[in-house]
Amino acid sequence: MSDQRYDIAILGGGPGGYVSALYAAAKGARVALVERDRVGGICVTVGCIPSKALLDSSHGYWLATHGEEHGIMVQGASFSLPKAVARKDAVVKQLVGGIELLLKARKVDLLTGTGTLVSPGELKVKVSDGERSVKANAIIVATGSKVGMPPIKGLADAKPLDNVGALALQEVPKRLIVIGAGAIGLELGTFYAEVGSKVTVLEMLPQPLGYADPELVRLLVRALAAKGVEIRRTRR
Repeated sequence: MSDQRYDIAILGGGPGGYVSALYAAAKGARVALVERDRVGGICVTVGCIPSKALLDSSHGYWLATHGEEHGIMVQGASFSLPKAVARKDAVVKQLVGGIELLLKARKVDLLTGTGTLVSPGELKVKVSDGERSVKANAIIVATGSKVGMPPIKGLADAKPLDNVGALALQEVPKRLIVIGAGAIGLELGTFYAEVGSKVTVLEMLPQPLGYADPELVRLLVRALAAKGVEIRRTRR
């Protein structure tokens, strides 16, 4: 790969990176995609998709234990978090594999490693067996996001979970505080509430899901309260 020159090199294999790679390759470009972990990005690997896979499991458990009004009577229902997490991991693995197959079908060269932009036309990539150079006529930087630590006194010392850790717990916590009432925060909060945690969600914006219609948010807050999710507004 170090001796090959590409039309386009892409740093980051998330939704911005792998979709760009597929589109460019479909148009006939020679493309290299550099990703240090798994393709798919936050949404596929540690965000939207895994949280919804867990919610699928918790909804089934919630209905089994709160389904009397639907005529569903289940005796002795229990929930295994390790099994739910294992199923979530399998769902993610399948989707990542599907993206890799698409990249392969479009003849995109996928390089697993940590890339560094060293010039307008070159990336240095640290891989398992050393370092490689990737040269291209154009480079797309799509490195995505990282977890931010809110400036709350003592929070760092408490070693809080991020979304990655919260998606991989093996025991259901008795109490859980979620900082941020965005999509992933509410999804994780709902999941743990449905399987037995007492969940409090903190949000500094005027409402949860600040981008959403207020009427729909009010309905959502009411539904979450019925499942034991308390949403509190905090001051800046």
